[in-house]
Amino acid sequence: MARLVCRILASLCMILLFGSCVMEYAPDMEDTDYAEISSNNVTLLLNIKPLAASSSSSVVNPTEKIKTLRVIIIGKGENESLPDTIECNRLFDIPEPVAKDFSYIVRWNSNSGHKDIFVIANEGSVDDGLTTLLEGFEENELTSDFMRRVNDYYFTPQYTADDKNNIFLPYTFSQQDIVPKAGVVNTVNAWLIPVATKFVFNFVNYRPAAMKVNEISMKYANKANYLLAHPGPDELEKEYNGKMMGWADWLAEISNNSWLYPDFGPNQDYNDEVGWIVDYELPNPTDKAKYTFFNTNVAGEVFKVDAGTTTEKDGVETTDPGRRSTPVYYLPESANFELLGADQSGQTTPGGDGQDEEPAEQRFYLTMRFEDTAAAASTPPVFEDVAIPNLKALFRNTYVIINVTMSEGDIELYAEIADWNHKTANGWVNEGNAPSNNPFTIRKKW
Repeated sequence: MARLVCRILASLCMILLFGSCVMEYAPDMEDTDYAEISSNNVTLLLNIKPLAASSSSSVVNPTEKIKTLRVIIIGKGENESLPDTIECNRLFDIPEPVAKDFSYIVRWNSNSGHKDIFVIANEGSVDDGLTTLLEGFEENELTSDFMRRVNDYYFTPQYTADDKNNIFLPYTFSQQDIVPKAGVVNTVNAWLIPVATKFVFNFVNYRPAAMKVNEISMKYANKANYLLAHPGPDELEKEYNGKMMGWADWLAEISNNSWLYPDFGPNQDYNDEVGWIVDYELPNPTDKAKYTFFNTNVAGEVFKVDAGTTTEKDGVETTDPGRRSTPVYYLPESANFELLGADQSGQTTPGGDGQDEEPAEQRFYLTMRFEDTAAAASTPPVFEDVAIPNLKALFRNTYVIINVTMSEGDIELYAEIADWNHKTANGWVNEGNAPSNNPFTIRKKW
């Protein structure tokens, strides 16, 4: 017996950056009174916000913005033997694309039964095939393969800013088998999570001569990403402060609370305490390669960190170091269990050099090539395929800040896993020096 499907209309509210609210109604909804909610139907209120979207404080870094939203609601009904129904499939254009303070509210009246909800932002940044696929699912039509086709959809990300230095990263949200209650407003926090990771490198030079950085590269980054995240079964729910929550809500919670730990030591302790999402699937896990952030031979540009400036007052010398940061680099979500033979202490690791032992943790390996500009130039330490400390996974929404301090005696590197919207000042992340007992440091003698 065919299932009777009623056409459902939605009202929309877009909350703009300065707190104003512009109401937009679907046809025939202008006179609808939502003060009373039918006890026989359900009302969904989708609170759509990006979990991570940062505005740039530096002219070299793009501003992350959202310009389109697609909302899809699948009605599963009471009878699991029947096909699902596409209740809602709407693409909303954002007239004035916005960034980190973006909020969009969709209210949807529906019949009872289980629901699957999907929100995709900036689908045009994925590929033309995605829009074609999604447009093929029409409202009020039955479907038996939507979840499979969308869940299996993958693409090769292209993180390219436009001519105004705005970047429209793909963002996604999905939640299955929601059981809304009748007669009340059922709020769903639809956290949009970027299908991307990002890196930045901060250099501090206390040496009396400038230092050139000729290469920064990493092994290994994957090439393709699923549109929707594929966390493993044990990652679907995570615990925080004694409360179990879905992995997207968990990411939102720890991202918000990480602002309470801005200094390096407490921040690392916080990251260790809350843990990671380390078990997740990629469409082609073996299709990965070395990723070059910067290579002066290819770019034709010189990346130079100015020398430190030493002054003396009352017999005490102080050095104001030269500083420089790279632009932000975006990489696909990646996973790597291949060990390259040496950890940060220089010791051979299990699984490296042809050993058969399966590595227990992911690792990503950094290569940096330096050039001393001093008149009597010495040979800088070699950073060749060195495991990045404190980086145990590259699940989407991961932001890696790598800080490099160059002194007369050594070069020290430490990595921070920060909130995507990490505060910056003058383009610089507000960091202190890594503590001397920091376990997440690579130190190379000069």
